Amino acid sequence: MTFDENILSRRQDLSLDSDAYGVSLLEKGLTLMEIKTAGGIPLWLTHFLTRAQIYRTSFSKYGTAYQKTILLQKQGGVLYA
Repeated sequence: MTFDENILSRRQDLSLDSDAYGVSLLEKGLTLMEIKTAGGIPLWLTHFLTRAQIYRTSFSKYGTAYQKTILLQKQGGVLYA
């Protein structure tokens, strides 16, 4: 189980030595929780997630970055400065 809050995208300065910056892929205040299991999710975790009203959804980091790129280009904005 992982939690990500500051998912960023950029198309230049891709060195791992660079500071973290770019276009945010999540709306402010949102957190992405990812659960990976070899089999099914344990029943206790399923019950917890249901009580907390946390439900399965799909999120593609690549797809979201691509959509934001196209949207900003259509609006005449600059995606990467």
